[in-house]
Amino acid sequence: LHGSEILDETVEALGAHHRPILCPKLARLDFRWCGHLSGTALVRLVESRAGSSNDDQVSHITELRVINCSFVKEKDILAVAERCTCCLRIRDEDDFCRTFSA
Repeated sequence: LHGSEILDETVEALGAHHRPILCPKLARLDFRWCGHLSGTALVRLVESRAGSSNDDQVSHITELRVINCSFVKEKDILAVAERCTCCLRIRDEDDFCRTFSA
């Protein structure tokens, strides 16, 4: 989802709690330069999919790549890293995502 304007609500709709379950086989996500996305939404998504162990129809998120998304913080990645493989990269203050105000 390179440079997309994906919102938290869209990411949260991919969670296992949503009915009908959207993209049930989704296991890997790659976000790059997503300036509106928060780490909280990613944590909720990964946790909801991990909590669906009784549902064979829903894949767990196994890999999450977040590059230059300013509203995804270290604490979010640490929470997600307990459940899947994570890659995080954030540039310095010149990251244009930082200019977005929530």
